Amino acid sequence: MAPIQKITIVVNRSKSGAESLAQRIEKLATDQGKTVTIIGDFPVPTDALNDADLCCVIGGDGTILGIVEAASLNEVPVLGINLGRLGFMVHYSAAEVERIFPDILEGNYRSERRTLIRCRDNDGHECLALNDVVVRSNGSRLVPLELSADGEVVNQYYADGVIFSTPTGSTAYNLSAGGPIVHPKASVLLVTPINPHTLSNRAIVLDGQVEIKVAADTDSGNIRISADGREAFDGEAAFPIELRIDPQHQFELILPRAFSHYNLLRNKLSWAGDAPSRQKNTPNELST
Repeated sequence: MAPIQKITIVVNRSKSGAESLAQRIEKLATDQGKTVTIIGDFPVPTDALNDADLCCVIGGDGTILGIVEAASLNEVPVLGINLGRLGFMVHYSAAEVERIFPDILEGNYRSERRTLIRCRDNDGHECLALNDVVVRSNGSRLVPLELSADGEVVNQYYADGVIFSTPTGSTAYNLSAGGPIVHPKASVLLVTPINPHTLSNRAIVLDGQVEIKVAADTDSGNIRISADGREAFDGEAAFPIELRIDPQHQFELILPRAFSHYNLLRNKLSWAGDAPSRQKNTPNELST
């Protein structure tokens, strides 16, 4: 990797110690002659990362979701520093990142590209999501939704809604709704109904090249669409909507050198088992 010259630090100021950590990272970078910009508001505007070579996110997974569009459209790798709770995408502790940050600035790091969902409504408005796009009832009533894949009807759901998830998002809302956990390198798209009226309606896994269309057999005002937990299309999406894995953009996440997805799952989800689950090193303790 080429050495990094310009760094943008995105700080979740609601997290205790976040601002002081940002200042320490800034000093580490400026001592090596790097240019640093600190942003304390998110979601981050798309143009905020136009000139950045690296984006450091201080907070939790929710803070990372606030920079997805800016980072992916500008092809900027993201380093997540965990000041949150669970943390499936923020893999470094504050102490760790201060130790290995000079090495990262020299371009010595490992990264992984994650797929994104692109969602477009019938008026041509678009949004991107790293975790999921959720189409669900705006109230307490079930909504009828028809799902087609590459022009062929898959199912007609009568449910609280449907979650469309990437492999990265499989451990988010999808998991809470009973969907499967999928390795982040898999090229698939997950479809998980939320409290379906028909119990045989289960989560399904579709090929990553598929184009999905969702039609709503109801007033669209009764439905809301969210992308990574934030309202999409200003709350007024025009149906039908189309979803697919974005063929042009991906999200680049910096990982520890010895990162293991399975070790992450064992530790974050408190899985029981044999010796591997009792290893002393967690993903946040592995060096870059």
